[in-house]
Amino acid sequence: MMGSGADILYRLTHGGRHRDHHEHVARDPGNVIEVEHLTKRFGDFTAVDDITFEVRKGEIFGFLGANGAGKTTAMKMLTGLSFPTSGTGQVAGFNIWTESE
Repeated sequence: MMGSGADILYRLTHGGRHRDHHEHVARDPGNVIEVEHLTKRFGDFTAVDDITFEVRKGEIFGFLGANGAGKTTAMKMLTGLSFPTSGTGQVAGFNIWTESE
């Protein structure tokens, strides 16, 4: 089950803590998003090709690109709505593969 928008916002603004204060540790505690070599393929079509980036707490970040560039697919992977074909990622200290709830 996916967390509510309010819960996700809480986790992003409170160092990745659930409201019940379970701790998860990011590789760099100053980062709220960490992505390494994230790729998503649909058959032979590569929608997101090997992206790597990090977003630090308090930083403003956005995706820019043409229609069909993979922006929505990348966001779906970061929110747990879709799983990557390969690569790793953490949002608020939570692994996007294993802790998507």
